[in-house]
Amino acid sequence: VSNIKVGLLGTVGVLFLLYTAVTLIHKMEEAFNYVWRVRKARSLARRFTDYVSIITIGPVLVFSALGLSASVFSARMLRKLALMEPFGTLVAATGQVIPYLLVIAGFTFLYLFIPNARVKWRAALVGGIVGGVIWQTVGLAFATFGAASAQYAAIYSGFAIVLLFIVWLWVSWTILLFGAQIAFFFQHPHQIRLGRGQFRLSNRLKEQVALVIMYLVAQRHLEGGPHWSADGFVHHMVVPGEAVEELLPVLVSHGFLAETERDGEYSYLPARDPALIRVVDVLRAVRAYEEEGYRVESFRLDVPVVTDLLARRADRADLALNGCTLRDLVEDEALEIAARAG
Repeated sequence: VSNIKVGLLGTVGVLFLLYTAVTLIHKMEEAFNYVWRVRKARSLARRFTDYVSIITIGPVLVFSALGLSASVFSARMLRKLALMEPFGTLVAATGQVIPYLLVIAGFTFLYLFIPNARVKWRAALVGGIVGGVIWQTVGLAFATFGAASAQYAAIYSGFAIVLLFIVWLWVSWTILLFGAQIAFFFQHPHQIRLGRGQFRLSNRLKEQVALVIMYLVAQRHLEGGPHWSADGFVHHMVVPGEAVEELLPVLVSHGFLAETERDGEYSYLPARDPALIRVVDVLRAVRAYEEEGYRVESFRLDVPVVTDLLARRADRADLALNGCTLRDLVEDEALEIAARAG
């Protein structure tokens, strides 16, 4: 025993605790990103800074609030007030409310900062209220049941406590994710009718959404305005976030958009002059990107009459667009708006 290095054990324990905390937050982020339909995780550098902030600031705030409330309620003056009505009822009610407020604040903090998405504070607060109230109420019920189980025979109470703890962990995660769903649907009410199912755009809608994205980016760029974000596209077009998140990487990988990051916020601007980006190239990229990864040449599709027909259709589409570029789209729209105003 004398040869045991206590300092080394303490260091290993702290490192293991830190690893457990980081892993837990990472799993929580993955779950919240799934709820918020986010496909892109945080970068490694941002993940490190955000996780350290959550691990250090979160517990400090919670335990500070708990210590403050405990010191306030243990004050001599407050104990004297508790003996006087109606102050006694008010003090008792405050003692019941403060735990709810602390849990609501903790849930709101998680919903606001854990997802890799721009969560509005109102949505996080609504989710925090719903999740926090349910969690605290169910926690009181579990505590009451746990206290009652201790009155049984000792051989059974131990099993009951372990099983109760496992069930409580599952219920806690369910409540936490339910509150996240409430926050998401509060911020994106149009998603309620779509549900959790995978949203798939038709090829026609993919082309239209992609062209609208490129038009908005080119227009903002030519006007000298701020760059668009993925969330901005979703709110402007009132389309599911999955549709935008699916098409943005395609437009970036084909050299139509450039993605920038600032303070964890991704924004998009034209990768080159809008006058050099042809509409037909955007349509071709969106139409064919799902073919990537398939060995199309191995398919038996070599029917000459079909191949010639599709080639003629593509040529006629190119002629119809007549070399139209994104700058042409923006200028034509500006002329139409001016004509309608005049």
